[in-house]
Amino acid sequence: MKGKGAARGRWLLAAASTGLAAGFALAAPVSAAATSRTFQSAETRITWDPANQYDPAISGHLIVYTGDTGALGTDIFVYDRDTGAEVAVTNQNGKQQLSDVSGNLIAYTDFAPPIVNGVRSASDVLVYDVTTGLPQNLTADSTAAAGNPAIDGSLVAWEDRRDGNLEIYAKDLSTGEVRRVSNGTSDDTNPDVSDGTVVWEHREGMQRDIWFYRWADGSTGALAATPDDEISPAIAGHTVVYQKVEGNDQDIYAYNTTTGAVRRLALPGVQRNPNVSGSTVTFEDLSTGVSHVFAWDLAATGTDSVAYLTGGASAQFLNDIDGNAVVYTDDRGVQQDIYLTQFTWTSADTTPPVLTLPAPATVTATSSAGAAVSYTASATDDTDGDVPTPCSPASGSTFPLGTTPVACTATDAAGNTAFGQFPVTVTYAWSGALQPANADGSSIFKAGSTVPVKFTLTGASAGITDATATLSYAKVSNQIEGDILEAVTNVGGSTGSQFRYDPTAGQYIFNWSTKGLTAGTYSIKIDLGDSAVHALRISLK
Repeated sequence: MKGKGAARGRWLLAAASTGLAAGFALAAPVSAAATSRTFQSAETRITWDPANQYDPAISGHLIVYTGDTGALGTDIFVYDRDTGAEVAVTNQNGKQQLSDVSGNLIAYTDFAPPIVNGVRSASDVLVYDVTTGLPQNLTADSTAAAGNPAIDGSLVAWEDRRDGNLEIYAKDLSTGEVRRVSNGTSDDTNPDVSDGTVVWEHREGMQRDIWFYRWADGSTGALAATPDDEISPAIAGHTVVYQKVEGNDQDIYAYNTTTGAVRRLALPGVQRNPNVSGSTVTFEDLSTGVSHVFAWDLAATGTDSVAYLTGGASAQFLNDIDGNAVVYTDDRGVQQDIYLTQFTWTSADTTPPVLTLPAPATVTATSSAGAAVSYTASATDDTDGDVPTPCSPASGSTFPLGTTPVACTATDAAGNTAFGQFPVTVTYAWSGALQPANADGSSIFKAGSTVPVKFTLTGASAGITDATATLSYAKVSNQIEGDILEAVTNVGGSTGSQFRYDPTAGQYIFNWSTKGLTAGTYSIKIDLGDSAVHALRISLK
C-alpha cells in the first residue's frame, strides 16, 4: 500500500453532500508564484462507463476503484495503466467497495458475503491476487462486520467489530498470523499501513487521535494526541499525515516517525483526506466550497511547496497517490469517473554538485615512467543525486614522476558545474646515500680526491635500471662539519652530472671529483626527477 487515504468510506458519503456546486471559477494557486520552482501536471481520464466509478487507489501500474453495477449493487474493478485493460475483480450481487491495492494484491470489503454454515457475515475483508485471479477471505472465521482495509506488501489492516466496538485487526499474508492491533473502549477506525506499521484513528469518548502499531515488535501508542481532533491518517515510510480539526479550521499535518518533527500546512478553510507517497502529500481543499486536489511537497520549505492538481467547476475527491501519479474521483460529467494526474516539481537549480575527492596522494614509482594510480572521485547533487565525475588524468592512468594535478568536474542536469583537483606525487623509493659516504653528513674526504656517491632503488622501485639521476653540489660552509675521515679512493671522476647504473652492484654511482675545491662542507643534491629532495653533506679537508 502506498499512501491510501484511510478515510475513504466516510468521505464517499461526504463528497456527495458537500454542495459541489457548478459554475465555480478556478481559484488561483494557494501558494505565491514560484520563484525557484515550477509545478507541471497532465490529466488522463481512466473510466468511461455510463455509471458511477469512484474511490480509486493506485499502486504502480494498477488502479482499483468501485463501480456501480445497477440493481446488482457495486463491484471492484482494476485498470492496468500499461495495457489499458479494465477487469472486474468482483462480479456478484450486493456491494463490494472500499478497496486498496499494493503490487498485485487488491484488498476490498464485501458487504454481501456468501452464507457459510448457515450464517452470513455482515461484511468481510477479502484480498484478490491479480496474477492468480483468486480471492482470499481474511475474516471468514467471524460473523461480525469487517471492512475498510488497507494493504502494503503482505500486511493487511482493517476495521473489525467482532469484539463489540470497532477495532483494528491486521494479518500477515506471508505467515497467516492475525492480530488485534488496537484495544480501545470506543471505535478505532480508518487504518492505513506502510512498511510494517499500522496507523489508525482512535476514539476515546468524543476525542479522536492518531495511533500506531509496529508489527515487528508490537509497540503501540499515540502519534498525535492533542485537545483537538486528529483524523484520517495515512502513512508512507516514516511519514504520517493526518487532518486536524481546530474549530472551523481544518489543516493537514505531517509527522516524521524517525525524528518526531511535526509540520503543519496552514491554509484557509478546510483541507481533508491527506495521502502521502515519498515527499509529496495530496489532499482535498474545500476553501472555495468545491473540493479540489492539491499537492504539498515536504521536501520544500518555500512558498512554492503547494500547488493545485485539479480545478474547474467540477469537484475532485477521494484521492490517492503513488510516486508522481494521483488518482481521484471527478463529477464533471453526468456521473462520477476516475481520473489520473501525473505531475513533476521542477526547481530552478542553481546549486552545483558537491565533489568528493581523494586526499593528496604519494605513490612509489614502479618504472622510470612513473606508476599506475587508481582513485575514486564522486559527486552528489541536491537535485539529481549522484552525477558523473570525469577526471584527468583518469583513474588507472600511468602518472609520471613528480607531482601531477588531477582535475575533476561534475555537471548536474541544470548545467551547474563543480570543479576540483587533488595532487598525485610519484617518487622513487631509495636507500639513501651508501658507503663510502655517510648519509648523516659525518664523512670527511680529502680535498682533491674522488668521492663515490652511491644509492639503490628499493621497494616497488627496486629493479628499475634506467632511472635518470643527476648530481649537483654547493659549498655551504668553510667549516668542516664531519668527524669521520674516510679513505681515499683511486678512481677517476665522472664526466657530466648523470649517475650511471652498475648492474653488478645493483647501484647508481657518480664519482664526484673534488679537484680544485677548497676545504669546507658541501651539500650534495641527487635529483631523481621525482620532485623529492635527496641530499647529503660531505666535508672536504
